Amino acid sequence: MEIDDIKIKLKKEIKEHSIIPFIGSGFSAHVAPTWNQFIKDLFAGISECTLSEEQKKTLFQDPLEAAEFFIWQKVDELIEKGKIPLQDPNNIIHYEAGKDILLKFIKSQLIFNVKENKDKQKIVEKDGKDIVLDTHQALCDKFKRVIYTTNWDNLIEKVGGFDDVNIRTQLQHKKTRERDGIVIKFHGKPDGDGYARHWDDGLIVSKTDYWKRITEENPFDILFKNDLIQYNFIFIGYSFRDPNISLMIYEWMKILKPMGPQNKILWAVIDYRNDPRIFCLQKHTGIEPIYLLTERQCKDLRILEDQIKTYCLKCKICDITMDISVKDYCKKTCANMIDCQDKLNKKREEYIKQGIKNLIDQF
Repeated sequence: MEIDDIKIKLKKEIKEHSIIPFIGSGFSAHVAPTWNQFIKDLFAGISECTLSEEQKKTLFQDPLEAAEFFIWQKVDELIEKGKIPLQDPNNIIHYEAGKDILLKFIKSQLIFNVKENKDKQKIVEKDGKDIVLDTHQALCDKFKRVIYTTNWDNLIEKVGGFDDVNIRTQLQHKKTRERDGIVIKFHGKPDGDGYARHWDDGLIVSKTDYWKRITEENPFDILFKNDLIQYNFIFIGYSFRDPNISLMIYEWMKILKPMGPQNKILWAVIDYRNDPRIFCLQKHTGIEPIYLLTERQCKDLRILEDQIKTYCLKCKICDITMDISVKDYCKKTCANMIDCQDKLNKKREEYIKQGIKNLIDQF
């Protein structure tokens, strides 16, 4: 589905406020660090990282796995310094201690100081520049009742003036029941005091947390399943790399598909248009994809990707055994490739942001 078709296709749902947005990390990509940058900075906080380049490459594909590795590396450091006991039969004390350090890092990366400029626009500072949060403002203006998110950042609640609801507060929160100006933090919130004081704090930041969430149903899951039955959903800012989207699709198929075409599930796809996984998803699940990137934009990005491949093929550094890592070598010797990679990242962020803004405007 093209973005321009949304208003026609969802005219009734928009009028009746019967569609709920579910926001992923791609929504904040122009402000927050990319997953690759997040993981790179995470590894920089490990005093002695013994991973090979190949092992690091594997971890770069899975942020939850990288966070898990970071937690247990920090546990080892704390044990060596005598700050936590060597023995922990249930691993709870150890895990919480490592997770505390991870949450401090997440706070430093993703808890923003949102301000207002002279034009009354909500902004944050990034790399010495003011970034206007126009997509977040548009989202909050269009969806004033309820927004779901798996994001750890605080941008939606700060921009929209919403009350954030986490796992501990949702059942006591009057606005949760009334669906009035709330953002449901489906993976918890790392702000507050920034510490994981309880094993069951609802924060999903690692593989341990993720599998715990899947195997042990909690009140958030019940809330989401209830809303799946009553409302249409549109997922914005998720890619096929994100494990959350797989879980959401599974929940939808388990609950709604046996009932027939009751509710619509839409997915604003930030991947390329001709990705075969998109067609398989639509064919076998009935979930309707919305293409955020135009064909022209996909072509622009592929041109840059092909240029990068050309530089790397000429270089052949990957075939050489050397002490320096391949990425460090590229930074020192291949300015053209690095420049091209920067252009690709900036253009992709620009296109995704533009697509999301255009999509929200249809509502």
